[in-house]
Parts: sequence; C-alpha cells; structure tokens
Amino acid sequence: EKYDLLADHLVIVDKSTQRIVGTYRLLCSAYTHEFYSQSEFQIDDFLKRPGTKLELSRACIHRDYRKGLVMTLLWRGLVEYVREVGATYLFGCASVKTVQPSEAKAVARLIEEKGSLCGDLRAKPHSSFLLPGFDDAEPSSGAQDLLPSLLGAYLRAGAKIASRPALDRAFRCVDFFTVLDMRELA
Repeated sequence: EKYDLLADHLVIVDKSTQRIVGTYRLLCSAYTHEFYSQSEFQIDDFLKRPGTKLELSRACIHRDYRKGLVMTLLWRGLVEYVREVGATYLFGCASVKTVQPSEAKAVARLIEEKGSLCGDLRAKPHSSFLLPGFDDAEPSSGAQDLLPSLLGAYLRAGAKIASRPALDRAFRCVDFFTVLDMRELA
C-alpha cells in the first residue's frame, strides 16, 4: 500500500521467536501531507490547524499477544516518537467491527454519552464512504461490547470523535475519525 512507503513503522518483536507481534504505521505531517484518513474522510479543516499532526494509521497486534503487554509496548514507543516529532495532534480512523447501521449508531451514541464527540472539527465521510441507513437507524443494545479496546483506550486518554462513521467496505467495518490533542491528554 502506498501509505506504507510514506510512513515510519513502529514494530514489536518477540525476541524468543523473532516474530513481529505488533506494529503501528505512523504518518507525520512533518514528512508527508498524504494520510490514510483522507481516503475516507474530508479532513482539510483539521489539517489546516497549526501544529504537527501524527496519524496513527494501521495498528495490528497478533491475536496471541492481545492481552495488553504488546499494546503497552507500542504505546511506550509511540510516546517516544511523539516527543521526537513534537506532535500536537494524534489522529486516525478507529475501526469498529460492524457494518450494521443500528450497531454503528449505538457506538456513536455511546461515544456521545461519554462526552467524546467533537463537532468543531467538521470532518465527515466522503460520499462513497457513507453508511447507508445510519441516519434513520435505531441504536441497538450492546454498544459497550462493540467498542474495541483500542478505541476505548483512545477515549480514556481524552480523544474526541470528530465525525459520523465511514463505511470501510474492504475491512467490513465502520471507522470513526478520532483526534487526540496532546495538550489535553488525560
């Protein structure tokens, strides 16, 4: 993918097996003006804000290592990278494994109830990424079960969700445009 060539990659290796068990693809505005989030969302207003922006693009942790340690190590590495580049904002697409409008609406409502919705960023999905039926959907139950741990971690850190979700057909999920202002880190 073209973004892999533009990015720095944070990698966690299990030294006992020499296997890569966790990665983060990082796209920094100090080095590029092309971001994965732009493929799904209109984010020009956000990108015009002063300060260095760091897209936490694709994160991946091997299924056998998802109990916390690898995520902690990725976050430690991320903190060092943030310091190195002087990032003001961390941003990206936070994925929720559903394409059902009622489930996406339930997650959006949960985010709003947590006080994590931020309308002033004016980011919205491109028309080809709109989730059909989202506006008219009645929220389903079980939103907390749908909230992935990574998105939950971002919200606990103080991240804001700037938009309605985008439908990511390739990965069969919805993505929420997520922004963390480092000056307001919880």
